[in-house]
Amino acid sequence: MAEYFALQAALGFAISHILIRRGLVTSNAVTGSFISLGMTALILWLLLPFFIPLSHLWTPAVWYFLAAGLFAPGLGRTLTYVGIERVGVARSVPISNSSPMFASILAVFLLEELWTLQNFLGTTFVILGIAV
Repeated sequence: MAEYFALQAALGFAISHILIRRGLVTSNAVTGSFISLGMTALILWLLLPFFIPLSHLWTPAVWYFLAAGLFAPGLGRTLTYVGIERVGVARSVPISNSSPMFASILAVFLLEELWTLQNFLGTTFVILGIAV
């Protein structure tokens, strides 16, 4: 059953990238990311009261998380859409999907993380998956 859900997720991601490319024919990356992030935020805010007590929203740290939640996905998604718009899906998606590889390598050098067998195998499988 897990394999079925993994294949469905992969199919969903593949279809979404193709549909993004088709949408960028008549629009631009900023508009696409604004619509995408706006709908995501709306759905998540509607689901919020069912999963998190509202008292957790009134801590001082919530402003840092709010700023990170606005800038990181906004900038990342807009740049992903610009990449899809300029070089196409077939070239930009493998580059953006290689982010776990860069995160693992940068964690070793910048954060002095230790490469365990699990980290090494995970990074290797990401590289092999991109190559396929």
